[in-house]
Amino acid sequence: MTRERGDYARSAAVYQECMATYRALGDRGGVAFVLLGLADIARDQGDAAQVEAHCGEALAIGRALEQPWITGFALNNLALAALMQRDCARAAALADETLALFHTHGIRGGVVELLVTAGQIASAAGSLEQARAYLVEGVRRGWPASPHWLVATGLEELANIMQDTVNSVRLHAAMASWRAAMGVPVPPYRRAACEATIVAARHALGAQHYAAAWREGAAWQPAQAVTVVLERLRIDSGVVRVPSAT
Repeated sequence: MTRERGDYARSAAVYQECMATYRALGDRGGVAFVLLGLADIARDQGDAAQVEAHCGEALAIGRALEQPWITGFALNNLALAALMQRDCARAAALADETLALFHTHGIRGGVVELLVTAGQIASAAGSLEQARAYLVEGVRRGWPASPHWLVATGLEELANIMQDTVNSVRLHAAMASWRAAMGVPVPPYRRAACEATIVAARHALGAQHYAAAWREGAAWQPAQAVTVVLERLRIDSGVVRVPSAT
């Protein structure tokens, strides 16, 4: 949880120490694990070049060892690196490949993460209906079993594309409270989009109505935020093709 809590320097130092040990032992799986961790740190900080460097090596190891979880999580980060570079077509292709891989091998947590990734990519590409479908499904599958920071990410991304401004504010407020309780801040590479949504909502609603909506959302329990999404934003699964969906 060191990385999730935003302590990137300490997390990187621990990974580098582990890397030296794994390389000395010739443990390629261990090396790949560390590379994926370093890629997560680079991703959270918005460093696409470092993500590509770490995940390129991890991907080669994952394929050589025929380890789908290594291969898949390397591809997921490469998809997000492509998204950071505004190459939505490449990002979507990588996400589709990874989602199909995780479905095939029954890696449920990976499926949830890729649904959230695919939602972010579709949103950036302007395919908002598709983005909502992916994100709603990611939240549905991720609650309550998946890591809560990942469910929070899906809910924040939904808040960014909601047409209902009041509920968008409430949802962002609920996630801010939830993240504060978990000690898991929004990672730097996602902050700008969330902040832009909040600023636009404040302008649209006016200070008084915005503040009221924020107070209401901040009082929501996480389960209530999930319920709002699943009840009000659920989309027929036939609207969007999810590769190899089960």
